[in-house]
Amino acid sequence: MPGKNYKLEEKLDRLENNSYYRIFKLILPILAVGGLVFAVYDNYQSNQQSENILERISTKYIGNFPTQIPEITNRINSCSKKLVIATDHPAYGCFSSPDEFEAYKLAIFSKLSKSISPGFESLTLIVYDKERRRKELIKQFDLDPSKLSDTLYFNDYLKGNKLKAEWKEKLEAFKTTENAIKEIKTWNDLFREIEKLNEEISKKVQNSQRGEVCNINIDDEPLPVYYWLFESNDYALVSFRSYGKLTKEATISTSHPPMIEYVNGMSNDIKNSKTKN
Repeated sequence: MPGKNYKLEEKLDRLENNSYYRIFKLILPILAVGGLVFAVYDNYQSNQQSENILERISTKYIGNFPTQIPEITNRINSCSKKLVIATDHPAYGCFSSPDEFEAYKLAIFSKLSKSISPGFESLTLIVYDKERRRKELIKQFDLDPSKLSDTLYFNDYLKGNKLKAEWKEKLEAFKTTENAIKEIKTWNDLFREIEKLNEEISKKVQNSQRGEVCNINIDDEPLPVYYWLFESNDYALVSFRSYGKLTKEATISTSHPPMIEYVNGMSNDIKNSKTKN
């Protein structure tokens, strides 16, 4: 054993004196750092490529109603030439998200102002008419049309499970908006206040030289989707809605040609069948 230890030490001494080994010991930390830097750079490049790929994807999920309203508002604010809006109510989201609705409304009004948006050309609003909007609200809340003026019927809706509690919170928020009365005691009261906001936007667009309103009446086909078509049909936001006990709505952003052709064709069909109101 002692002899073996001596030989091992002798080999280690020769290795330490080897010039190549000394160089290797010097550059080893540099190689380690270089490898780390390369790994970080490679990861960065991969992330950048992933982001670039995502940017090139023509269709993206935006969000569910009403949390997607701020993004819709941002897109309206960025629109420079033309805009087509197709929704059930002109006052989109006024009850579900009153604060975000106010920003949405102001974005629409800014496009109608020559001083705020001097280069903007036209805004087309495709919406249900007053009678159709009321029918949609009754359907959405699953109501008995004969009890819309009944206070007890309205109050009973506010009692119940967590979903109804969330609805009550929305009602309280809506009641504090500038254009709503402080007390809403029946469904007819609520519908009246929503309609005031609808009329405010509809008339503002209708009376503008840049605006056009196309009303879909009770006998027309319903909108299969809601959408916001931007510029010269460059891209659109499209909302898909499901009905039932839990109404849901999801919005995507798309520049996919078949989808753009679909919503643009829908707009043209509706405008061609209607006259400016």
